Amino acid sequence: MKILKAGIIGCGAFARAQHLPNCRENPNLQVVWACDIDIDKAQAVCQDFSIPNATDNPEKIFQDETVEVVILATSHHAHLELTAQAAAAGKHIMCEKPMALKLDDALEIVRIVQRHKIKFCVDHNRRCAPAMKALKKSWLDFRRNPQHQPWRFYEMERDQFRDEQNPVFLVRIQDESSSHRVIHKDPVYGGGAIIGESTHWYDLISWFFENDEPVNIQAWGSCIFNHGVNIEFRSGALGTLLFNTGGTFDYPKELYEITWNGALFRNECFLENQIYGIPGLEHSYYPLQHDVKH
Repeated sequence: MKILKAGIIGCGAFARAQHLPNCRENPNLQVVWACDIDIDKAQAVCQDFSIPNATDNPEKIFQDETVEVVILATSHHAHLELTAQAAAAGKHIMCEKPMALKLDDALEIVRIVQRHKIKFCVDHNRRCAPAMKALKKSWLDFRRNPQHQPWRFYEMERDQFRDEQNPVFLVRIQDESSSHRVIHKDPVYGGGAIIGESTHWYDLISWFFENDEPVNIQAWGSCIFNHGVNIEFRSGALGTLLFNTGGTFDYPKELYEITWNGALFRNECFLENQIYGIPGLEHSYYPLQHDVKH
């Protein structure tokens, strides 16, 4: 396969921990530019990840005709301007989430991408987890052909109320506040956790209910740390997120539960799928990407 050449803009902690190691392990991708407003960071990344070129000027990446892909790992507020510049140069874009902090900016990014006919991907990675793909498949299979455990009582003496016919997706996130960098809580540069972090779970809920349309959104709590968000879809399906930062990484961070029509589909932090109320389905397990002990 052809080796894609890429430039990364933003050489902070997340680029070092996620994007650059992933790029290094991909045999079909070579990062040839590292850019940061702090040239020392760009040069350090070049040294640590064997990248040939460092710069503090993104234009050098956009002007390099060998570069096909640009990875945006900057503060969130810079995504619109850099997307416009990269797209105008014909570069495909991998953008760290969220794609923008304001709706108008997000819509402008969509217009820019469509106008320049480039590929644009936002790093919403939960939907890509093998466990999540398998959980969604089990859920959709059940929706097409519901089968119930023969031993459990299933009431058939009355018609279901409307609420009983609607699925509910509960997302519970228990996080450690110490894992969040201060810049992500800045309303100008990071948007706070309700935008900068919880965008992962709005995306995941919408992906599960992909043929449905959100019609009502309610939020409560803090835009910086602890909060809840409820999304109601046109069909009546509900997605509810509970996010708190008073937890511990001594226990899996993320828990997902979908309930519908006498069945429960449950995932613990992408490692284990548990399905109840359906005959013949076993729990399934998935390997860790990595486990880091400090």
